[in-house]
Amino acid sequence: MKVPYYMKVNYSLLHWGFTLPKRLIKEFEGDTKIKTGTHRRIKIKWRGKVYSAKFYNKNTWAGERYQFIWSDNSELLEKLRTTFIQSYLTLVSKKELESKKPGFKHFRTNLPAGQQEVLIIKPINETEFEFEVFIRIKHPLNALFERLTKENVFGWLFSPEKDYLISKSTTWMDIKKLKYHTEASNVIYFLSDTKNKELYIGSARKLGKRVKPSRSEIKGWDRFRYDIIKPQFSPLLRRIEFHTIRAVASLLENKKNSSSLKLSSYKLVNKNWSLR
Repeated sequence: MKVPYYMKVNYSLLHWGFTLPKRLIKEFEGDTKIKTGTHRRIKIKWRGKVYSAKFYNKNTWAGERYQFIWSDNSELLEKLRTTFIQSYLTLVSKKELESKKPGFKHFRTNLPAGQQEVLIIKPINETEFEFEVFIRIKHPLNALFERLTKENVFGWLFSPEKDYLISKSTTWMDIKKLKYHTEASNVIYFLSDTKNKELYIGSARKLGKRVKPSRSEIKGWDRFRYDIIKPQFSPLLRRIEFHTIRAVASLLENKKNSSSLKLSSYKLVNKNWSLR
């Protein structure tokens, strides 16, 4: 039976990955050694889903260092942060406190002093690993905190000097996943009919109230994505929508016959938008 790693949730786990203790290298690496300075692509199984990551053997001044890296997997990062939301709020606000940034927000959570949330990392084989929650601190407001984390509101609060317009951008998703995103608020959304090569752009205070499986403007849409606008810019949502439509209309053929480079076979089907 392979030895699991009971890891206390820390800042690195919630931002890029972790360094494997030397005592577990042989157990996790398996019979096929990872050459120094290279990595192995791995799969992480967690509650019925599979996430991609990399298992590195890095050459450092202190010798070889084995690290699991998932900094480029936003879906896994979001899952870790929302699962261990108490640790995320505590650790990120503590980091801001240590950096002495002006205007930082320090959150107090339900995480008792000296107690940490714990993730179990189990090796299945050389390329597959499994995550399991061992200790998770519960709080009456966890559901709210998780939603705010998904919309990256805390990212804005912890970094007040960054006035980025968008807090989160999703990838293109199948229409079947719409039911998991209905609560997204203050969004600019994009609907695509991949068969008829049509695109529709809109805005919504809540995605589920505006986006339905069937829309008169683009009846056959089957893919979607959206950008979440930061709270301080939400009063400008309609203007941002029109600006986005105008920008795309300058590139694609459109129903307003607005001047366009027609760079794609796709057509913008929006009818109601200002040219100014």
